[in-house]
Amino acid sequence: MPADDGTKVRALLRRYVNQRILFYRGDAPQISEAANEAQKLQTELWSRVVQAAAAQSTPVKALAVSGMNDVLNSQAYTQAAITRPCSQGPRRNLQFVNYVGRTLITTTRVIAKRAYDRRQNLVE
Repeated sequence: MPADDGTKVRALLRRYVNQRILFYRGDAPQISEAANEAQKLQTELWSRVVQAAAAQSTPVKALAVSGMNDVLNSQAYTQAAITRPCSQGPRRNLQFVNYVGRTLITTTRVIAKRAYDRRQNLVE
C-alpha cells in the first residue's frame, strides 16, 4: 500500500476504534451516533484496503485484507458475545470479548511489523 494510502487507513482505523469504544461507553445518543459512524468507517476502510490490494496483489496485501476483515468481523463477534448470553454466563462472554480484543491487537501488530520490515528492506 502506498505510504499516503497507509497513512489514511491508519487514521481511519484510529477513528473506527474510537467509535467502537464510544459505542460501548457512551450514553444513548452517543451509542446511536457511534454505531452509524463506525458503519461508515467500516465501508471506507474495506474499500481502501481492497482497492490497494487489487491494484497490486502481493502476499503482504492479502494479509492486510485478511487482517482488516478480522478487524471488521470483530465488531459482530463482540456484540454477539455481549448481547447473547451464553450458557456459561457473563464471565464467559467477557472472556470471549477479551479473546477478540487480543486477536485484533495481535493482527494489527503483525501487519505493522511486516510493513515496517518491508520498508527496512527497501531502505537497505
